[in-house]
Amino acid sequence: RLDLCVCKSLSALPYSIGRLTLLEDLQLYKCTSLLALPDSIGNLTGLTMLDLFVCKSLSALPDSIKNLTRLEKLKLRSCTSLSALPPSLGNLTRLKRLKLDYCRSLLALPDSIGNLSQLEKLALHECTSLPTLPDSIGKLNRLGTLKVASCSGLSTLPSSIGSMRRLSTLVLSGSGIEELPDSVRLLESLEWLGIARCRLRSRLPLWEMKRLKGLVIGGEVNQKDESDDGNQNNELFEIPDGITHYSQHSQECRRIRYIETSEVTFDGLE
Repeated sequence: RLDLCVCKSLSALPYSIGRLTLLEDLQLYKCTSLLALPDSIGNLTGLTMLDLFVCKSLSALPDSIKNLTRLEKLKLRSCTSLSALPPSLGNLTRLKRLKLDYCRSLLALPDSIGNLSQLEKLALHECTSLPTLPDSIGKLNRLGTLKVASCSGLSTLPSSIGSMRRLSTLVLSGSGIEELPDSVRLLESLEWLGIARCRLRSRLPLWEMKRLKGLVIGGEVNQKDESDDGNQNNELFEIPDGITHYSQHSQECRRIRYIETSEVTFDGLE
């Protein structure tokens, strides 16, 4: 393990770091002046963990990262200057966790992300410049958690999301999402759904999500569909049997009219 955490004046790593071929864990947390990683980083073929948390000056990753085929965890949280990920990211087929929270300059995810066949958790909280997710995300058959909360530029999800049959946690709260694809009804493993502060325009098929246990709503959640006479439909959704945890974040969910089960636990309600 090589720990260089909080080396705030470190602007570059020596090219010779590539000689550490047996290195398994590289910690660069809060190296806030680090501008880039050397191409030789790709020689660290034994690396299983790369932590670049709060490397605020890092704007890109080298293409040679494709050689880190044993990498299981890649932490890029709060890399606020990072605008893109290399297409070669898809070579990291052992990657299980990819954390991109607060990467506010990130403009896109590469299509190759669909090749991350072992990925279990993808965190994109507050990636405010991210406008879309690639269709290839539906190929992430092992993904259990997808978090796109506070991705204000994200207006919809790709229809391919319905292919993610192991997805158990989906957090959309505070995102710009207004429409959900019909394929969300195919998320047969979904247990937790967060839609607080989302302006949804369509009815949620909660009754088809047989394993759903937890629902987080509140804020600006509403249904904006209008009936033929011009009056807005006041019903947002029905809460079906099976949901045991229910959290309302504000007093603005006045349109909820019907709760079907007596087994709901209301957290935070007065």
